[in-house]
Amino acid sequence: MEYLSRLLEKVTDLKEFSYHPLCKKLKMTHLIFADYLLLFCKGDIKSVTILMEVFKVFSATTGLHISEEKSYIYLNGITCDVVDSILRVTGFKRGTLPFKYLGVSISHKKLTRTYCAILVDKMVARIRGWNKRKISYSGRLVLVKAVLSTIHTYWSQLFVLPAGVMDRIQALCRNFSWEGGDSYSKAPLVAWNVLCKGKEYGGLGLVDSRLWNLAAIGKLVCSWAWRKVCAVKDSFKEALADGLWQSSHDAYTIAKGYQWLCRSNEQKVSWRIMVWNRYNYPKHMFIAWLIQKGRLLTLDRLAKMGICLAGACFLCGVSPETHQHLFSECVYTKKCFSILKSWLEIDNQGLGTGEIILRNRKLPLLIRLLKCAVVMALYYHIWMACNSCRLDFYIPRPEQMIDGIREGLKLRLNMVFEGQMQQQLVVWCRMKRLV
Repeated sequence: MEYLSRLLEKVTDLKEFSYHPLCKKLKMTHLIFADYLLLFCKGDIKSVTILMEVFKVFSATTGLHISEEKSYIYLNGITCDVVDSILRVTGFKRGTLPFKYLGVSISHKKLTRTYCAILVDKMVARIRGWNKRKISYSGRLVLVKAVLSTIHTYWSQLFVLPAGVMDRIQALCRNFSWEGGDSYSKAPLVAWNVLCKGKEYGGLGLVDSRLWNLAAIGKLVCSWAWRKVCAVKDSFKEALADGLWQSSHDAYTIAKGYQWLCRSNEQKVSWRIMVWNRYNYPKHMFIAWLIQKGRLLTLDRLAKMGICLAGACFLCGVSPETHQHLFSECVYTKKCFSILKSWLEIDNQGLGTGEIILRNRKLPLLIRLLKCAVVMALYYHIWMACNSCRLDFYIPRPEQMIDGIREGLKLRLNMVFEGQMQQQLVVWCRMKRLV
């Protein structure tokens, strides 16, 4: 292909050849990537004929020929007679814009929602291919992070995508996160911008598609060739010094750009270590996060939404069902904590129990984290017991629940340590019947 490039450079010296009007300043005649080839010239018979002569010389020298079935010519702004003459000279079929080049739609017009519809269609097809009934909240979050949030990343590194497209992409991610489908008719439990915050700031660390698009284009901002033409440069003015990213020794990456755009003056939440503890199961983390946000659908919240009347707690039938009551003051919860106290010396300190455990410097950090994992598991099972009573009229015994938590923690320890625990932890686990 280097030989073809040299031939095309030589024909530009001919008086009969004319550049495409938009390529004249750059003196560009072609683009090559792998087996993709784009040629540009003015829409006249002479220029097109010269390009076809170049192909004849190239074919005679190398033995490579044009595949006319896969080749198209795109014409605009010329008369029908000239179009017919050019089609006869080339033997190519006439194509229509937009066309795809390296997986991206190419058009002479501004990028619109119509051109980007393929991104939305891919996401909808993915979502509809998943069985939402068999995927938990935490499972959906994994799919949003690993699959849905990556579908648009290639295009996001090339274009500033239309606002309508980004809104639709974020709506699909939000709808799947909460409902498991591509549509959602209810108000989400937590706002999308909160979910996109880092876990240390009370979010779930999901990707904000708009900011990621700007961060990806920001890579071009720090490139000398595109520094003055990138529309998103204004978003990085504070981070750029003389066109360099923060300092001359710090290279720009999309991850750094995204983190800079997401920067916040907010304080880190005190419960982040307790909730995002590696010894917690993902489903326990998610419910614990909703508890800390106060967003579980307890009866008091359902009453505020006008869905039902405020009522007594399903587990004790005495006090109104609130977050504070359900996970701290309920008789059922107190019975569970009394068993925990005899097993792991964990006292019921309300919703701040986990934070109090972490502040107890007398215990090694690893044991404090394990105790927090037990508390988060208890919160999860209490919520499940509440729903079980509400829907199936069944409440598991506290002893049965704690036994289930113990067995679950044993499995989690085996998964995390793969049978290679520290001696100090082994001794503690034997004392607490966890091995």
